[in-house]
Amino acid sequence: MLSIRRCILGIQDRRRLGMYLLTLSKNGISALELKRQLGISYNAAWRLKHKLMQVIKEHDDSQPLDGLVQLDDAYWGGERRGGKRGRGRRTRSLWWRR
Repeated sequence: MLSIRRCILGIQDRRRLGMYLLTLSKNGISALELKRQLGISYNAAWRLKHKLMQVIKEHDDSQPLDGLVQLDDAYWGGERRGGKRGRGRRTRSLWWRR
């Protein structure tokens, strides 16, 4: 990961870099890692991350999926007490066969 601790960045530059770092990997980035990379406090990094995630969510919600949508191994439901968990479970159900 790149480190910019020694650079002096303005607020807009930090937001842009935060957006880049958040979308860089498949799993995103933690607020603690944003804090380290941007050189800001944890609270500011957490707030920035959540604001960016909210904007991304609103953008995704404004453009619903259309056409044929394919899913792979999608299961619906909560955790059941007792028994095996995960794929080895006998009573698993696909989300559309509820």
